Amino acid sequence: IRHSFKEFQTAHEAYDGKLEAQVEKEESARYHNAVLDLVSNLETKTKKLLEPRIDVRPEDSISNISVSTRSSKARSDRSTASDKARATAKKAALEAKAESLKRLHELQIQELKVQQQRIELELHSDIAAAEAERNVYEQAECSSSIAPRPPVINHPQPTYPVLTQHDSEPPQQVYQTPIVQDQTQYQNNALQQLILQQQQGVMALTLPQPTMQVFSGDPIDYSDFVRSFEHIIEEKTTSPSTRLYYLVQYTTGAAQDLMKSCLSMRESEGYTTARRLLKEKFGQNYRIATAHVQRVIEGKPIKAEDGNALQQFSIELTSCSNTLKEIGYSNRLDHPDNLKKVIDRLPYGLKLQWRDVVDRIMERENREITVHDITEFVSSKARAATHPIFGKIVNENKFKPVVNQQKRQTSARAAGFSTQTESQYSNASNKTPKCPLCSNVHWLARCDRFRKQSLEDR
Repeated sequence: IRHSFKEFQTAHEAYDGKLEAQVEKEESARYHNAVLDLVSNLETKTKKLLEPRIDVRPEDSISNISVSTRSSKARSDRSTASDKARATAKKAALEAKAESLKRLHELQIQELKVQQQRIELELHSDIAAAEAERNVYEQAECSSSIAPRPPVINHPQPTYPVLTQHDSEPPQQVYQTPIVQDQTQYQNNALQQLILQQQQGVMALTLPQPTMQVFSGDPIDYSDFVRSFEHIIEEKTTSPSTRLYYLVQYTTGAAQDLMKSCLSMRESEGYTTARRLLKEKFGQNYRIATAHVQRVIEGKPIKAEDGNALQQFSIELTSCSNTLKEIGYSNRLDHPDNLKKVIDRLPYGLKLQWRDVVDRIMERENREITVHDITEFVSSKARAATHPIFGKIVNENKFKPVVNQQKRQTSARAAGFSTQTESQYSNASNKTPKCPLCSNVHWLARCDRFRKQSLEDR
């Protein structure tokens, strides 16, 4: 009993320490005194039950000592068994009563704990209700402080009648100023806004759960992964070990190996160390900037009329531009050499058009070229090339070179002469070559006289 009461004392002191109102403290003190009286009564009853009883019989008086002495030996043998039986029965009865008392005591302790929990729950409910009411009034005050105040004028404010009905009085007119009406309206609007927020929270529970991509260690995907992890996992659990296990689950490759190395650490240090290592290895700003720049300048060249590839290239440029601007590395891609490499990936026709755009920017706007200019140019050309109706252009009238009659006849004669010459020399392949024009030892094609003649003479 004393051990259980000691536990009750500890719990009551912790509970009483959280109370602030004097009325609640007085109620807690009365409850403590009632429990103290109950425990005292239980101890008293337990002591009475456990005290040994001494039965005084008439035959045990001093006058009968001699008689009892003489007859004790005669009765000793037959009374020993009955005494032992009575003692055993008495012991069994006391043990049963003690067990019943113990169970009763445990039940009473449980009832006290339940009562204490109920009081604490009611207290927390009152605190939550008071906090919600305070938030409503604070929002109403903020709304009234932000809203424009009516102008201050010297003449008295006009009043408007509001009818009120009392039980024993005739109808009266109570006047309210416009400022009081405005404050009431602001409070109503704040309350409606709070109700709307609660409805939106309930509706959010019916939305499908968002999915999160696995992080492979690519610095380009680091920012998106961290934001999605913080929103989907970190906001829904406060346990560092749980967050670390999810971090291991949603990584792969070198990133996952790095996260697994933190599992052997203490719970309070493992997750913090894992997030720090993840940022150091894959989330440094210069790593992210370098990865984005390399993707847009080292990609494959885009073929002419490949609208899908041009559209993908515009998306990469937009993502790179936005990311570099966010992390403060916009000048990394604005270097002229990098801009030139970006333009080199475009088809030849778009390069010609970009040259005109550069000339217009530098001559009319008098400024340097930036990655934003290239992004706008590529996006506009990709939008035009992927138009569902007029985007695809097929050249049906392909260019066919026209050969005049004279050149065609000359080519035919030349082809015939070449064939004849080849047949002559093929027959005399084993003989020494001899020029048929000057009779010297060389091929006809190497004869100077033959070269100096006109085409018709040849």
